[in-house]
Amino acid sequence: MFLIIDKMVIVRNKTSGILILRRTLMYKLHTLVAIAACLPTCLMSQFANAQFLRGFVRDSDVAQTVSLRIASLEVIDMDGDGDLDIVVLGRRGFLRYFEFFTNDGSGNFTYSSEFQVNDNVRGIAIKDLNNDGLPEIVVGILVPHEINVYLNLGGFSFLNSVNFPNDGIPGSIKIQDIDADGDQDILATTTGANSVQIHLGNGSGTVFGMGGSILTGNDSTTGLTPSQLMIADLNGDTHLDMVTKNINSDDFSILYGLGNGLFWGGLFTTIVPHGTPNIGPFDLVDFNNDGMKDIVFAIDETPGMLKILYNDYNDGAEPFPNFNWFSDTIPTGNNVKSFRFAEIDCTFDSRPDLVTLVTQEDLGMDVHLGLGSESFSVPVFTGDTDSSSRTLRIADIDNDGDNDILIGNTGNIFQANTFGNVFIYINRCNESPCPADLTDDRFMNFFDVSAFLSAFSSGDPIADFNGDGAINFFDVSAFLDAFEAGRCDN
Repeated sequence: MFLIIDKMVIVRNKTSGILILRRTLMYKLHTLVAIAACLPTCLMSQFANAQFLRGFVRDSDVAQTVSLRIASLEVIDMDGDGDLDIVVLGRRGFLRYFEFFTNDGSGNFTYSSEFQVNDNVRGIAIKDLNNDGLPEIVVGILVPHEINVYLNLGGFSFLNSVNFPNDGIPGSIKIQDIDADGDQDILATTTGANSVQIHLGNGSGTVFGMGGSILTGNDSTTGLTPSQLMIADLNGDTHLDMVTKNINSDDFSILYGLGNGLFWGGLFTTIVPHGTPNIGPFDLVDFNNDGMKDIVFAIDETPGMLKILYNDYNDGAEPFPNFNWFSDTIPTGNNVKSFRFAEIDCTFDSRPDLVTLVTQEDLGMDVHLGLGSESFSVPVFTGDTDSSSRTLRIADIDNDGDNDILIGNTGNIFQANTFGNVFIYINRCNESPCPADLTDDRFMNFFDVSAFLSAFSSGDPIADFNGDGAINFFDVSAFLDAFEAGRCDN
């Protein structure tokens, strides 16, 4: 790295950090503008991470260690104090447990408690079932085919209040007021029966009635083995609809709701082929800003990408809209295991950014900035992961108004007595601006370097970065250190 200041070339040795001064007669102060034009190429490749995410940091001491091989990670306020806590489900030996880590409000977590559950857990959902402000835990069990409910008693204590049968092996589980009576209901995809089973709640968290089994296929070749369930209003009638990803028929099932717990299923199921056998997770996102949710799904192969199926709601002209294939794709790293859309960058531009978790040769967590017009940047930040990373969550865990990133790592399943952990990336967007952000635009980029050069050449006190009252090469070193850090400490 180099800068040229008043007939001197200042060279930073990348290994030692020592500044070497070389006097030259070839350069004068008026050449700084030309030199600054080179800086995006000379410098920004080193500082691309800081340009939009100046302060997105993960240090080794914020990898929350757990004593389980993590299967599921959730971030939710479990104790009603307003701070988001960490909940992990995982295995220790041959037994399965939930572990809880309480948040002090600043993103620092402390182990609280754990409890053992059935060894054959296949699905999990967490939400308040009895309107006391504390979320319950619901799990699906492989053998026997049933749903288990754990009431939250407060203080990270739980009671297995009720178990009830499910018509087949439960998979993906959601909790929603599906019949609009004010009480939360439990919905579970059912392997074998190729259906979504509905269990209607009465608001107590302990009584659930059979609300029906909605077939996900409209013939014997569609809707086979639903493995993921998402719920949203897809046609603007204010009623909740359901979408399932079906792994043995390479399609999605759209089950339109009537608002009373009944759905257009079976022969009336809308089937949407997705065109690939290697589909990863999916989500419902209003991708083109028309007010309706579209289907976005990952391709678990090489080359990696997300694909989009657009909702053809057409301003209400289609009461049962299909989802059109426009071949729109978002390039990603290979073998995407999880993805999330959320506002991540420091611009607060109301455009969702994209975070992907990839676990093969492109190992890492990538942040793509939302550019508008349904497009995203190449990764501007790549975070550490490991080959066991499976779960990605985005939430404001330190209550500073910007979103942080958490990654659940299973751990080495082939090595005895090793467990997983949670990587935590704290977003520093809302902290005080960094000293090197001389343009005060929340970006760390070429314009800040240009502003420093101008201040240095004119003797502006703002260039006195080490605060010794003199403007010299030591200020250049201090500026480069601040710029390279990409963030400032409290």
